[in-house]
Amino acid sequence: NETIGWGPVDLPEMEMHTTSYWLSLDEGTVGGWRRDELDAALVGTGHLLRTVAAVLLMSDRRDLGLVTQVRSPHAEQPTIYLYDAVPGGVGLAERLFERHEELVAGARSLVLGCPCVRGCPACVGPSPDAARVDGKAVAIRLLERLAGTEIRAEPTARRGPGSGAARAAQAGIAAVESAAR
Repeated sequence: NETIGWGPVDLPEMEMHTTSYWLSLDEGTVGGWRRDELDAALVGTGHLLRTVAAVLLMSDRRDLGLVTQVRSPHAEQPTIYLYDAVPGGVGLAERLFERHEELVAGARSLVLGCPCVRGCPACVGPSPDAARVDGKAVAIRLLERLAGTEIRAEPTARRGPGSGAARAAQAGIAAVESAAR
């Protein structure tokens, strides 16, 4: 590891209005988790959901973007967003909402069927905290809780921060501003 340079990086924000399928997790689902475990679980589960979504929707994995947040400014809870990677959306998020149970079951099946020990790019994806957190174990733990949790839909679209917060584990469709830096 060698530093080849340093200094401020100033890139303009990229903003896109699109639609999103999201899971916001309540305290009962993620209560008692360490921050690093929760972050790894959200990223790993998001990666699994994105992989399964591409198969369910018969689309390319890159047609969906993924954002995970330990405390989403929209929902004020840990949240996984899968959003249409096209301005305005093309209907993928809506279709994911309709197939939520299949999506969670498929993600669980994918991770349980993977022969790796602690997670790999084929299941939970790369993890920067792989040495400290077992990404596969925390993703399985989160998916098991999601499978056992009643998911309440929130079908109305929301725009930007400051709108109503999702209060229970839920899946829904939102108009979001995706800021990629």
